[in-house]
Amino acid sequence: MHTQFINKKDVVSEIAKKINVNIPEDYFIDDSLKDNKLTYHNIHHMMSVCCHAFEISKAFKLTLSEQQILFTSCMLHDFYHKQETGKDYININNAISYVEVRLHEWFLGYTKTYSEVLKWYVKDTIKCTEFPFIHDPMSKVQRIIRDSDLLMMTQEDGGLYLRGLSNEMKLDPSMSGVDAINQHKIFMESINWYTPEGEDMYRRFYSCNDDIIIAHWENIERQFDMVF
Repeated sequence: MHTQFINKKDVVSEIAKKINVNIPEDYFIDDSLKDNKLTYHNIHHMMSVCCHAFEISKAFKLTLSEQQILFTSCMLHDFYHKQETGKDYININNAISYVEVRLHEWFLGYTKTYSEVLKWYVKDTIKCTEFPFIHDPMSKVQRIIRDSDLLMMTQEDGGLYLRGLSNEMKLDPSMSGVDAINQHKIFMESINWYTPEGEDMYRRFYSCNDDIIIAHWENIERQFDMVF
């Protein structure tokens, strides 16, 4: 059972290589703990969103530039997050401030003009993840990131994300895994999905009761109860 976030550095680095994007090395500074407690909005979350997004994107015929916009938006949408509840537009603006200043570092093989053009698309895409969801996703890339941002609990390390989210929301630390999962599932019932693939994932993990899915949620419950 995972008691640490699954590190997807190698996976996202391989994606970056395929689409000619450079990931600055200082991006990978681990921010999964705050005050010795797990967080949710960290680099592992952003890398996970990226992995889900590129899996979903296989059903879409994205151009290279669209793939680059999707990749950088996923990898940066929660950068400089406060890792606590509050007005999410502050977190979005923090991420956008990074994009404004450093996006060109992700496109070293291109002219700065190229990254300046992409910057506008990346900023608009990141805004689609602001909670509560006040910006409707319009483009293919925006629809993909919106759905991918909500799939953390479908992962093998989903219980760690659930604990991290509970910590950021300052919920009762003695809450059981069962209660945390029930609250999460109620929230997920309110979600609108923007890709068939995202909705299929939701139906599989939240509406299906086969043995594999039952075992998945039992594992999430145990993970949640084991970590802090």
